[in-house]
Amino acid sequence: MVNTPESDRNNPKPNDDLAGSRPLAPQARNTAPPGGEQEKPKQGRHYVQYWVGALKAVGRGSITFVSWADKNSGFVTALATVVIAALTGIYVHYSRAQWRVMTESNTLTRKVLNVTQQAYITIGRKDGAVAELVPPTTDKEKVGIIGYFQNSGHLPAQFNWGSRTEWVITSQQLQQPGTAFVYPIHHFEAMWAGANRKTGAPSASGTVTIAGDSLYSTPLAELSKDQADAMQNTPLIALPTTFDGLFDYCDGLGNYTCRQFTLAYLGKPYNRFTLSGERECTLEERDLRERKPELDYFPACEFGERERQWKQQHHRP
Repeated sequence: MVNTPESDRNNPKPNDDLAGSRPLAPQARNTAPPGGEQEKPKQGRHYVQYWVGALKAVGRGSITFVSWADKNSGFVTALATVVIAALTGIYVHYSRAQWRVMTESNTLTRKVLNVTQQAYITIGRKDGAVAELVPPTTDKEKVGIIGYFQNSGHLPAQFNWGSRTEWVITSQQLQQPGTAFVYPIHHFEAMWAGANRKTGAPSASGTVTIAGDSLYSTPLAELSKDQADAMQNTPLIALPTTFDGLFDYCDGLGNYTCRQFTLAYLGKPYNRFTLSGERECTLEERDLRERKPELDYFPACEFGERERQWKQQHHRP
C-alpha cells in the first residue's frame, strides 16, 4: 500500500521519540509576588521600630542633658551639693534612730539578764528556818546560834555580814532578872575597796563567796547556858529576844546590795527564830567608820576588774 499525503494527515506522528511516551504534567503556579521577594511579618517590623526609636530618644535626651549640664556646671554642682547634704542628713537621722533602738534593746537585755541571772541573797533557808540554836557538847561550852543566808540567784556573790547591835534578852528567868546583852561574834563593816595612792595596787575588805543557788551558814552569837534557858523558857507574850544585823554583797554583774534584818526568838510554845523585819541599808549604815588615808576608795563591786587591769599592767599572775 502506497502512503499518500492524505493518509499522513489522518495519522499524525510525533515530532520526536519521547513525545509519545511522556505524559503531560500540570504546571505549578508561581504565587510569589513580582520581584521574587516574600512578604515579611509586619508585627516584627513594628517592635524593632519601637526599640530603635526609644534608643534614639534616650540618646538625644542624654546628649541634651550633658550639653545643658556642661553649660550650667555651677548650678549642677550646687544642686548636687544640696542633694548630697540632704541625703547625708537623712542617713545621719536614720543612723541615730537605729543607734537609739539598739541602745534601748541592749539596756532591756541587760535588765533581763540582771533579773534572771544576778545573785539574790536572803536571810534564811528555803524551808523558812533563819537561825537555830546549837546545844553544847560539854558543860563548859556555850550555846551557839547559827544563821543561814541563801543565794537564790544563778551567779556567785561576794558576801559580807555583821551586827552593829547586841542580842537583847529580856526575861524574869535569868539568874539576875532583867535584860541581858549578848555581844555578837562579828560586827558589821560595809564592804570597801581602794587603790594605794603610791603604788596604785588595789585592795578590798574580806568577803565570803556564796555560789549560785547555795546556802551559807555562819555563827551569829554565843550564849551562856543560863541565857539560853531563859530565852527558851520565856513565854511568847513576853518581849522576845531580838538581834539586828546587816549584810551586803556584790554579784558577778557588778551590782551592790545592802540589807538590814532583825531576828526574833519566839519562846514557848514555838521555840524558834523568825525574821521580824528587813529593809535596805541607809547611807549611814553603808558608810565606813574609818577610812585609811593611804587609799583612794572606789566602789567595792569594781575591785575584781580593777585588780585584773592592775595585774595586766604590771605583768602579775
